[in-house]
Amino acid sequence: MESLVQFTLIRLKEWMKDSVWFSDGMLHLNIGLALFLIAALLLRRKPRGVLIAWTIVLVLQTLNETFDAWVGYGRSGRVDWIEMGKDFVATMFWPTVLLMIWKRLFCLPPDTKP
Repeated sequence: MESLVQFTLIRLKEWMKDSVWFSDGMLHLNIGLALFLIAALLLRRKPRGVLIAWTIVLVLQTLNETFDAWVGYGRSGRVDWIEMGKDFVATMFWPTVLLMIWKRLFCLPPDTKP
């Protein structure tokens, strides 16, 4: 039997999936990117703001997949590790790429005086 919290989170996730016209993988890609950009924007003045933003997305994705594993195990008695791995890769793809190239994109070198 599902608790109220489980029921609410399941319904919220189902509503999100039903509200968009693309696949589950694309939903993970877009949410991961959006969360990263929002967190990076909010933390832009921090010395390691981009790394903190990436960590925030990682923690949220870990919580999401832990919840999915909990619900999946409660429903079927097993965890779909393959699907969980795909979701992690999809969610963390763009945040990881942006983390690696952030300085080159947004941190311009100071003007050099001849």
